[in-house]
Amino acid sequence: MDEVTDEIIRCQKIMPDYLHAPMWILTQVFDLAGLPRVGSRFRKLQPEEQTDQVTAWKNSRLEICRNFVRFYESLYLLIVMQETGE
Repeated sequence: MDEVTDEIIRCQKIMPDYLHAPMWILTQVFDLAGLPRVGSRFRKLQPEEQTDQVTAWKNSRLEICRNFVRFYESLYLLIVMQETGE
């Protein structure tokens, strides 16, 4: 799993400038979104709480939230498929 995380971070760093800053900001907003809900950042939440937050963003009325989750899900799948050779 650390390899996947490292690859996601690498992909973030090589994004074009017009995407890099907005994605970084949105990632920080996502991480902080758990504070008002459960009192902790996403990275510190229990796995069940993380799943709940991802699901909430995935089903959000805001398109930007839905697209954010879709982006990271797609990136994760591409990296995993690349690592497994499929």
